[in-house]
Amino acid sequence: MSETRPSIPNILADDGVLDASVARGISEPLSGTLNNLEEKVFDLGSWGNDPLQSDVYRWYESLRARNGSPDGKDPTKIEKLQVWSLNRYSKRLTHRFVLLHMADGKAVHQLDRRATDQANPSLFSGLSSGTPGVRFTDEMRVNLKVNLNKLARKSHLEVEIQLGGKIDLLVVLLSCYRISKHKRAKRYDLRDYNCFFYSWTILTIVARRLLDIESPFIAKDELMDRLQRKEHLPALAESIVDSAVHTLRDSVLAAVSVFREQEQRHTDEGKRIGEGLTIITRMVWQLPDGILKPFAKLVLNSKLPSNLRDTLLKQIKKAFAEKAHDVYKQVLDHIDIPQAARDRLWVDDGVKQIIRCEVEKALIEQLWPAVVDAINVGYGQDVHSARDIAQNVIATKRWWQLAEARTVQFWAVQAAALHGGLKELGITTPREQVDRIKAEARSEAPDDPSEQLKLLNEGMFDLAWNSARDGALCFAQDAVRATESTLHPKHHKSREIMWGTIWGLWDKCWEEACKRAKTLVLNALGIVVQAILNASVKIVLDELSVGKNQPTVRVRRPKRVFDIELSASIWDEEPSMTGLALQQYIQVLMKRGKLGRPDILQGTMAEIWKELAAADFDFGKIVR
Repeated sequence: MSETRPSIPNILADDGVLDASVARGISEPLSGTLNNLEEKVFDLGSWGNDPLQSDVYRWYESLRARNGSPDGKDPTKIEKLQVWSLNRYSKRLTHRFVLLHMADGKAVHQLDRRATDQANPSLFSGLSSGTPGVRFTDEMRVNLKVNLNKLARKSHLEVEIQLGGKIDLLVVLLSCYRISKHKRAKRYDLRDYNCFFYSWTILTIVARRLLDIESPFIAKDELMDRLQRKEHLPALAESIVDSAVHTLRDSVLAAVSVFREQEQRHTDEGKRIGEGLTIITRMVWQLPDGILKPFAKLVLNSKLPSNLRDTLLKQIKKAFAEKAHDVYKQVLDHIDIPQAARDRLWVDDGVKQIIRCEVEKALIEQLWPAVVDAINVGYGQDVHSARDIAQNVIATKRWWQLAEARTVQFWAVQAAALHGGLKELGITTPREQVDRIKAEARSEAPDDPSEQLKLLNEGMFDLAWNSARDGALCFAQDAVRATESTLHPKHHKSREIMWGTIWGLWDKCWEEACKRAKTLVLNALGIVVQAILNASVKIVLDELSVGKNQPTVRVRRPKRVFDIELSASIWDEEPSMTGLALQQYIQVLMKRGKLGRPDILQGTMAEIWKELAAADFDFGKIVR
């Protein structure tokens, strides 16, 4: 037996556009009127030559004049705001409108945007952006005479926020005024700038204004506590260490590729190098990078005694943990997040933009000193020689060693060169050089922290790569001598000529390898910076969203917004929802309930909010 549903109002006219007569029907006089005030309709799309003399603004001024009545209730203050959706069984084609319940307990006002009946195009042409030729109206019906029980039978309430009289009606009027003047939002189209956009812009701006009044509380101690929790700092440190190890592996392979290419060239140097290789070694060298990468990973894992490698990772984590505390302290000491984000509608985007600048400034001060400190402790104090490194590689039992002893020698030389280069870097990179490069970066881009950080990373890489060259060469030569006894003496002379040729090409190849490794390292640093930024933003947003000290707004919403079995009696109340949590809920609904492009609409809403915030919600400043 099929389910019987209530009849669904036909909200589409014959031409396929929302039927304005049905949309108007919700505000026609119904039985059980709410009040005895005079119902009026104002056109919010036309404000005349002087908006301060418009009918709707003069009506608002008359309400202000009534303020201070014996009952003490202000007719210009909003008690609660609701967004209703007409046609409760449609997921998409539905008409939305706003109801304002005023703090005086008497008046209810309705606001909506809708297409009118005349000269409307078909539904499908209406889906195109702009929808030229559509006639529409932006309307405010005040002192609405409506029976809410009857309304609920053909509509459903999408969201209700309790404002408690903290938001003035002027905020709504200003929002509608700016919509009517915005270059995109002022024109109706069915896909984007429709009733959905109109209703949710009003809701979003009112909710954001409430967040201004009930200013979020940012406790620095609480943020630092969040930083230390396992889901933040330790996880971030692990991520950065993993990124560093992967980048190190890829840099080794990039350098090895340069030397491999020398052997494959038809030159005297290439011939001498080739004569020192066995057939198996030559075959290994000619493998594609994609096949050689697993070998490089195994080499890196075997290149050091395990206790030294663990020490290095421990020092990286320790140095990062110490510097991260300094980074976050510097960020929190330099910005007032609620105040700095005031001109941004979407708090999450605003926090990200604000924090990015401060995080980059802090990283300019802290990132490279942390890197140098880690290398100094991990390598600068290391007493292991190239012979120790080479013997460790040879003695390690790995399946790749089956290749052949000469190939193993190459892996040992690469491991020793990497170790020697990093050790030299830890010895020859004093803080003075870091400070010099920072000063040069600030001089070249004094007002752009992002560019400063980019220049600093480039300068520090060049310094580090050049500093590591001689140490890498010295350890590579020592590794050759340490492993020579493991090879057959028959080809000693050809190997000697081969290595002599490689040492002669060392500086040239090192310079070429620099170009390849630099891209890898700078990309990795960009990932590290982004990871730190994301973690910083998440800490602040977590505090704003669920922090125990945050102001909250009482919100009523249906548990399943777009479920066709939605019942008006099924509600999910969250009296502790913060302003940010409410914004996130709004964004989810915008993505789920739109025919158009939520990202573009959210950008338009943000532009409208910015204009209102810049004028401090002063109508006189906004209309000038």
